[in-house]
Amino acid sequence: MNESTNKVVVHVSEGMLGMRLDLALVDLVDGYSRMELQRLIRAGAVRLNGDVVERPGIRLEERSRVEIDFAMPPPVEEDASPAPAIELPVLFEDAHLIVVEKPAGLLTHAAARNAGTAGEASVAELAAARFGPMPSLYGEERPGIVHRLDRDTSGLLVLGRTLEALAQSILVKSNDHREGIRAFREKRKPEFKGD
Repeated sequence: MNESTNKVVVHVSEGMLGMRLDLALVDLVDGYSRMELQRLIRAGAVRLNGDVVERPGIRLEERSRVEIDFAMPPPVEEDASPAPAIELPVLFEDAHLIVVEKPAGLLTHAAARNAGTAGEASVAELAAARFGPMPSLYGEERPGIVHRLDRDTSGLLVLGRTLEALAQSILVKSNDHREGIRAFREKRKPEFKGD
């Protein structure tokens, strides 16, 4: 990295063709998390073959030159106006987990915000307002979120109320989420690999 300009230039290898830009940068740039790199991309601090890119999920289609400006100014403060009241139906709640029904059009968590979506509520924020602070893993801005749904998708979301419940839920989801769904539909205990 050039310390005087805080810029770094990396070259995408042929083996990275088809990868998402943010995932490729995690492999190419040391010391930055995927979330940090996504923020830089959304802020316009990343150029792909000379053109500013603001979508972290863009697929790399050719061998590319990527320039990252780590000296970008901090993001502009978001409008703190109150979000409209949104009802978040709770289907299950205990001391460890909450299951809510996410309506279409609602963000799952604030980290998914783009420019122009400031002031919009998210499931994570609504849940925190209703149930209190939720834990996060790995410093991510996804408090309580076990999995996410796209903004335009409605469905059930599982939230972890404790760090242990969040970690175990993510582990179960990553091991065999299809078995968990089948077991739920068949009203039986899931039989995960390794049990």
